[in-house]
Amino acid sequence: MHSWKLYDSLALGGKGLLAWLDPIQQYLPIAGYEVAHDIGRWWDAALRLEATIDFVIPPAVEAAMLANLQRLTDNPDALLVNDDASGKRLINLHNLRETIIAYHALVRWRDCAWARDAGHRFLTMLDRCFRADGHFDVTLLGLWGSVPVSKNHSTMESEDADGWFDASGTSGRCLEGVIWFYEATGDHLALQLAERLARHHLRMLVDEQGEARTAFFAPEHPGHNHSYLGTVRGLLLYGLLTQQRQYIDAVTRLVRHSIWRRNISESCWTPHDLGKTSCPNHRGEKLCDSASSADIAQLALWLALQDHQTDLLDDVERILRSHLLPVQIQDADLGLTRPDGRTLIPKWIGGWGVLLDRNVWKDSTHDVLAAVVHSLCDFYRHTAVTDAQGLTLNWHFDYEDDRLTVTSRRETEAMLLVELKKSTALRIRMPAWTPRSSVRVMAGERQLADPLWVGSYLWLGRDLIGDAPVLVHYALPERVTAEPCADGSSYEIAWRGDTAVRTTRIERTDSIKNKNKKISK
Repeated sequence: MHSWKLYDSLALGGKGLLAWLDPIQQYLPIAGYEVAHDIGRWWDAALRLEATIDFVIPPAVEAAMLANLQRLTDNPDALLVNDDASGKRLINLHNLRETIIAYHALVRWRDCAWARDAGHRFLTMLDRCFRADGHFDVTLLGLWGSVPVSKNHSTMESEDADGWFDASGTSGRCLEGVIWFYEATGDHLALQLAERLARHHLRMLVDEQGEARTAFFAPEHPGHNHSYLGTVRGLLLYGLLTQQRQYIDAVTRLVRHSIWRRNISESCWTPHDLGKTSCPNHRGEKLCDSASSADIAQLALWLALQDHQTDLLDDVERILRSHLLPVQIQDADLGLTRPDGRTLIPKWIGGWGVLLDRNVWKDSTHDVLAAVVHSLCDFYRHTAVTDAQGLTLNWHFDYEDDRLTVTSRRETEAMLLVELKKSTALRIRMPAWTPRSSVRVMAGERQLADPLWVGSYLWLGRDLIGDAPVLVHYALPERVTAEPCADGSSYEIAWRGDTAVRTTRIERTDSIKNKNKKISK
């Protein structure tokens, strides 16, 4: 089985972030979702990556991208406004989030005074346009009447008879960026606005019983998974920032009661569309969006490490092993022809985008690449965490820093070797799916007969292991699961531990086809 290394995946993602920029056109990210949108995502991902590994933004690229950002936000609202090659300007309210995360990144990692001032002007606009009823009033924009507004289906805020509407595609998805900007600047307006946004979106996402509102998943609703999950992320960040349990508990219920049933499958298939199928594949099925997989893994990480729900770390590693790492586009993928006839191209190397089906036919889109790099930076930084009690290892991937070297191999069983560079107490997270009876621990040449467990972690005291390398063996149970499709077919997934090692499409039988025909008549 493949031995994954998060560092290599991030380095390849950095290569992709640079490859998307066109030096002939002022380094603009051309041919993605939208130039303005992709510029905001690029700043967030590139500066996070530079702060995480030894990735360096070339000075000429950074200067050009800053000029691009300043040009596209040079308006009364400090809002990223799209400006294509023909000179046509367009407001896309999807980009409320992309605007504020770009400003946040420049303040946090470049201490940029221009971004601090522009971010405050943007927040002033958002505070003005976000009405008391939770709608975004475009007529209050300083740009209103001079620049057309996109009729993007995911930004429509039409209200139903009960007063419910979905604003996750506009103000909901930008909540986390507002919180990050507050943390980086201390801007009091950002905190006030975050409170207003969080209060409204909690009411819209969660019903009176504290469960997920099913209206998001209705067949006719054009919901966008990444925006929905971005809103959930914002609610959790606000709860953690202010220590308000109502937000943390609401997100916990969403993750445990709804998201793993409605937003993602066990094998980590995360549809781009929530309800209505707006982006189908060649079979008419919903496409898979890797950005949403990364969102869910990051939600699990935050709940685990900041609210002590450490069992959710198993979900994080499963998403990494069974989706995010294997579907990243590699050099070896070049020249492959997909079912829709398109061929993978060099610019896509290192990228993520949407999957056409479970057998990993894929493409790369700039915004999804940036979103996954954003999340991977967080996972990488939390591979090994030091606190007053010692060193904690959370993931079973190859890894090295100035504290330890980790080697992970998985064949008929799993082997994890941890070599400490200085003596310390060590905690190793062990997955819940492996039987504890299968876990064997060696400290140098000594087998530890009865290792101490603290929750899901092996606890190895400093006096117990000294300077010796720690070797852990454990079982990789095998099983097979099935995930149904809307047309009556299904996918059979063979698992070894938390890794999907084989996915097979099982076509629907003639009896099912005939039954469906009778029903349709």
